[in-house]
Amino acid sequence: MFAEKFMVRTDSQGNITGLPILPPNEEIEVILLRKEQGKRQFRRTPPVELAWQGAQLHGDDIGPIISDWDYD
Repeated sequence: MFAEKFMVRTDSQGNITGLPILPPNEEIEVILLRKEQGKRQFRRTPPVELAWQGAQLHGDDIGPIISDWDYD
């Protein structure tokens, strides 16, 4: 098995265009990697075990820690 990389697009109906013509009865493996359309914001909630024990989140507790990490 060997790999080939193709950059394809979708048309206005979401159908993939730009794929090569393949031989009949050939088994191929397809891996799709989609570009992110933007970051989704998830609301953080306490774990289920603590939900009814008065646990509360006050603001973003993890964000300041992550911003201190050096990704370069």
